Amino acid sequence: MDTAPAIAEPASLTTVPARAYLVGMAQTLAEVHRDTKWVWVCCKAQGSGHTAPMPIAPLLIRWGMDALSDRLRGCARCSQ
Repeated sequence: MDTAPAIAEPASLTTVPARAYLVGMAQTLAEVHRDTKWVWVCCKAQGSGHTAPMPIAPLLIRWGMDALSDRLRGCARCSQ
């Protein structure tokens, strides 16, 4: 399936501080990693409902500390 999943909504990521969402800016992966070591990635394809945990460390290695969390939203793909 080629539909891009999205990181779970801020309300369901209880360990991610709300301040980044209040100012309307995407967090860097380093900021996300500082607060939590993994996130739930949720597929938004109609009828899919697939979710998967994803560690942040491999993304930091691949994309760097300054990469925005939006990059994950754009690059993640559903495995089902």
